[in-house]
Amino acid sequence: MDFGAVQDIYRQTISFSGTFVGTIGYMPPEQLRGKSYCASDLYSLGGTLLYLFTHRFPDELPQKRMKIDFRSCVEISPEFADWLEVILEPIWEDRFQSATEALNVLSNKS
Repeated sequence: MDFGAVQDIYRQTISFSGTFVGTIGYMPPEQLRGKSYCASDLYSLGGTLLYLFTHRFPDELPQKRMKIDFRSCVEISPEFADWLEVILEPIWEDRFQSATEALNVLSNKS
């Protein structure tokens, strides 16, 4: 997947038509405000993983305090759930800041 391509399309779309490109549930909150970071792509990855685990769209899952409350909907290890919660943090600064960082944390927990 080339999540970076979404950033380019998004910037072009938002600047010309005032609309946004993305799917609710997979799109991080900052993207609604016209911002995009490497951590934004990780949020989208988290949404995709949730769909693979639950067969439900992320926006159909319960929420608690602005976060997707997925733990009761999946059967995964607590360590992986902790990792996934970081990926799905609504505030981008609280997520892993790069795919390398996320992979390193995941590798150290396995």
